[in-house]
Amino acid sequence: MKVFSIFYFLLIFTLIGCTTQKVPFQTGDIDLIAAVFAENQKIHEGMLNEPPKLDFKSYFASIEALSKSKDERILNWQKRLLEQFPKNAKDLDSTFNQIAQMAVILLEIKQQVSLPVEYKKFYCPMVDKYWVSSDKFVRNPYASEMRDCGEQVTEE
Repeated sequence: MKVFSIFYFLLIFTLIGCTTQKVPFQTGDIDLIAAVFAENQKIHEGMLNEPPKLDFKSYFASIEALSKSKDERILNWQKRLLEQFPKNAKDLDSTFNQIAQMAVILLEIKQQVSLPVEYKKFYCPMVDKYWVSSDKFVRNPYASEMRDCGEQVTEE
C-alpha cells in the first residue's frame, strides 16, 4: 500500500509539472496585432456608411505585417486571416461574409492577447454574423436598415 501511495504521489507530481504554460506575447507582436484590430475598426466604420466605403489596403498591409513575428500562433492567425480576406470588395454580400469570418478569428486572437484598446464582441442573430469593435453600443455594420440590431456578447 505504501508503494502505491508513493507511486500515486509521483504520478500526480509529474502531471502537475507537465501542464503547459501560456507563453506571453512579445511587445512587438502585440503592436502588430493591435494594428490589425485598429484597421479592422476602420473597416467597421466604412461599413456603416451608405453606401459602404471600404478601403482594404491598410487592413491588408497590417495583416501582412504579422509575418514579422516569429510566434507560430501569430503566423497561423495571419494565414487564416489572409484566407478569409475579401477578394472582391464590389461584391458586398461575399465581402461581408468574409469580414464576418475574419471577425471570428479576431475574437480568438482577442481571447489570447491583451490589447491596449478594448475591443468588444458583437453578434446580430438576424444576419447571423459577429463583429469586433471598440464601440460602446451596437452599430451593426452588416444591415443598414437595422444598425441597432444585435448585442454585445459577454466573453466566457
